[in-house]
Amino acid sequence: MIIFENAAGSLSENKAGNYLRLDWQDAYPSDESIKALLEEVLLALQHRQWRKILFHQNGRGTLSVAISAWVSIDWLPRAVHAGYYYGAIILSRDMFTRLDTTAIGKEYSRRMHLPVYQYFEHETEAITWLLASKTPEQAPIPQEREKLPKKEKS
Repeated sequence: MIIFENAAGSLSENKAGNYLRLDWQDAYPSDESIKALLEEVLLALQHRQWRKILFHQNGRGTLSVAISAWVSIDWLPRAVHAGYYYGAIILSRDMFTRLDTTAIGKEYSRRMHLPVYQYFEHETEAITWLLASKTPEQAPIPQEREKLPKKEKS
């Protein structure tokens, strides 16, 4: 069932698997339409209290520098706070979009432990991984990597 749709993409829910699905529809949507779509993802996470998202990026192009920064610095921390725990990302066939996607993920992962995400070529693999992923009942609390205690050597 589609929850929200605009020029950037559509957000739907998979009730059987308890996950959200974001399908990018326009290779180069406006920054405003991307923000609107991703804000709807946050609302859906909070409302449904689900922890998993399937991102289908075949229709997506590269993001603007401003949106890439906003996703990494602003949106992802809020998404984790809203409950986002696992993300299955079906990569675009476009090499520049792939690089853009993985760069955002690497940048964020250097600072934070969550969300846990995997990149996939095919939808069936992505869904299988997402459904097999076990999540906590409560929304996770984001922790910065630098602030985690160091493990003692045994």
